[in-house]
Amino acid sequence: MASADWAGVSAQEQRRIQLEAERAAKETEQNSVVTARADALKRLSGADLTASIDNAFLESYEPLRVDDNAAISAMHEAVSATSDVAQGMQNGTQDLLSAAESLSRRTEQQRRTSKRRKCRSRRLRRHGARR
Repeated sequence: MASADWAGVSAQEQRRIQLEAERAAKETEQNSVVTARADALKRLSGADLTASIDNAFLESYEPLRVDDNAAISAMHEAVSATSDVAQGMQNGTQDLLSAAESLSRRTEQQRRTSKRRKCRSRRLRRHGARR
């Protein structure tokens, strides 16, 4: 308030008004921090792992924003690493499946070949025994 506005207002009333203005400013500050964190958490709960808080907070709340962003970043890295491992496992499983199918085909082919040889061997023995 300008000094002319304080005319006729007691020192006690001036202090009360000043404290009320400071309280209102702090409340506005806190509301903006809570809103920014709530928005980031809502995006995070929707699987947005890039949900950082970009706008700086006032100095007293800035460490909170930095810590939130670090936690979100760490979570993003962990999920990415897990995804990479899962992809590697899927690729490995596919390789094992292909190898198992190939082995199965070869085993079946060898079984048929062995059966044919056994049949030929019997025929040859029978045929040889007749002579």
